[in-house]
Amino acid sequence: MGARSSRPKKLPSAAVAAPKEALPIRVVLFGDSEVGKSSILKRYCRNLFDENEKYHHTMKPQLAVKMFMIEKLPNPLSLEIWDTNDDCLHVPVPRVLMENCCVVFLVVDITKPETWQGLYKWKQVLDNNVFYFPKGLPVIVLANKCDQAYDELKVSAAMDEIVERNQWLGWTKVSARNGAHVEDAMRLAVKEYFRYQSLRYTTQGIDETQWAPMPSLPSHAAALQRDVTVL
Repeated sequence: MGARSSRPKKLPSAAVAAPKEALPIRVVLFGDSEVGKSSILKRYCRNLFDENEKYHHTMKPQLAVKMFMIEKLPNPLSLEIWDTNDDCLHVPVPRVLMENCCVVFLVVDITKPETWQGLYKWKQVLDNNVFYFPKGLPVIVLANKCDQAYDELKVSAAMDEIVERNQWLGWTKVSARNGAHVEDAMRLAVKEYFRYQSLRYTTQGIDETQWAPMPSLPSHAAALQRDVTVL
């Protein structure tokens, strides 16, 4: 009999499951200057708010991405939140913002009625881009700074009237300062994504499930147009 080979047998390599592709959910923030769009974005993505930070005008569109898992869903979600400035009132809105957008947040200052009236200017911007939304404009108004004193009855009456007149999805109070209802608003965007896309995943139970944040930034976020800042 020949000598038995001492070469070790090659073991089969362990199967490595490919990472599941994240479902991109695009959200855009519009609104007048100093209503707190950037602060809302920072509060949601970083849980930060600097009391001493001076106002800085947003010079160009900024993107922040937050990835997370939701129980009952097989794929991670990639929530892409775009911050804008009021230049969008005067120049065409960049296609990269509106294409595949599932929810538009129109942000107002709950303490300044003049910003509520500004919603009609932003409605014109959206009407000029309505071709991106064949199923209707998915607009939610965010009344920011609800941590400050305001006339609740007056605000509710005005917001209800504006939302109903324009057939928008609704409105909600938020506070970038203390974080009140910011997470809830983003969950509304996620639920609208599934309703809008008519996917097979149910939206039932999303409010009750535990969201598990994923700190990594998706690779595609860094490959966006040069005139966009990635936070």
